[in-house]
Amino acid sequence: MSLVKASLVSAVGAGIKLLFGLLLIKLVAVLLGPSGLGLMGQFMSLTTVLVLLAGGGISTGVVKYVAEYKETPLRLHEFLSTARGYSLIASLALLFIGIATARPISLWIFKETGYEFIVYILSVAQLGIAINTFALAVLSGYKDVVSSNVVNTMGTLLGLGAIAPLIYFWANTGMLIGLAVLPALPTAISLWIVRKKHPQALLCNFSFNRQDAHRLFRFSLMLAASATTMPVAQMLLRSHLADHAGWTEVGYWQATIRLSDAYLLFVNMVLAGYYMPKLSELGPGRQQFSYMVGAMKRMLPLVAVCIAVIWLLGTPLITLLFSEKFLPARELLTYQLIGDFFKIGSFIMGYVVVANAWLRWSILGDIAQASLFFGLAWFLTAHYEALGASIGYAACYIIYFTVLCGLFHRAWRRQPHE
Repeated sequence: MSLVKASLVSAVGAGIKLLFGLLLIKLVAVLLGPSGLGLMGQFMSLTTVLVLLAGGGISTGVVKYVAEYKETPLRLHEFLSTARGYSLIASLALLFIGIATARPISLWIFKETGYEFIVYILSVAQLGIAINTFALAVLSGYKDVVSSNVVNTMGTLLGLGAIAPLIYFWANTGMLIGLAVLPALPTAISLWIVRKKHPQALLCNFSFNRQDAHRLFRFSLMLAASATTMPVAQMLLRSHLADHAGWTEVGYWQATIRLSDAYLLFVNMVLAGYYMPKLSELGPGRQQFSYMVGAMKRMLPLVAVCIAVIWLLGTPLITLLFSEKFLPARELLTYQLIGDFFKIGSFIMGYVVVANAWLRWSILGDIAQASLFFGLAWFLTAHYEALGASIGYAACYIIYFTVLCGLFHRAWRRQPHE
């Protein structure tokens, strides 16, 4: 399947997930207001960390090595056996850590007692999340974009049916419970599809290849850095903004983030589901670099068009997707969209690092962008409140994109001609 066809298939799944996201945002905005949306964003950052770390955070590694070993069944079977055992051990460890630290985590996130049970629910749910993530990684390794989108679409529909009544009847508490279990809902569907198409991936034996485990551990470290840098930086910044300006200001900032997440969902699905496996197949070298440049030339103009349309329709979009209470977020939107453009460009280059498992560069990149964003946004929020967070976001990714372009240009010139 070509990048264009993969993009079209992903567009369908992304469209349905986008619709769900917009309906959820509208529901929270109308029933719970800006403060509810701010609380939602804070908890979703924690959920993002757990989703990424569930099963040891090896999904990218599974995608990479399934793509590489799919033509050698014995080697693939050996790798998947190790990956299943690794994922199980990591999930159980995360469960115990979550239960043991539920009280301090809930106090930090929600700034009040009584929410420990939400962390307990999320800790148990990550077991299902780990299974679903593993199954989706296998499908992505085979570049089965259609099946991956079926799983995501069914999970989205199940999620909408579950979370809407929870919010309606139990307000903030219902929203938090729904967000905790939402990522685990499509587990049975993903297992059924993988069992039908690639049954060898779910065999019950757990042989352990030390070399494969070491490789997966490298991906765990890379994803741990990704999961505990930018999301944690956002949580710290939201907490700081809530203390100084209140949850309503956090809600305005969160509204622009949700709007960005909605349209960037499609781009991220294409990058993770097709672009990254293709980079892994090509391997390091000029051919891989050329493919990366081609992907940037095709995708960045589309992103620019989307950004221009959203900017022009900013006020009616905010009113439609949220409510008139969120109109102060219009001032933040310009800087958020500028940051989005350079963020996607940075991600296209960053996936080359992930595809080649360049551990130190990946961790350094995650720490650099999170530190840069947090430092700039922390300073600017003291002067401009929520607007400062959006300005810091845009400045961060302009700088990060420029640095990556320079580094990759230098690496390109050092590559031998093929």
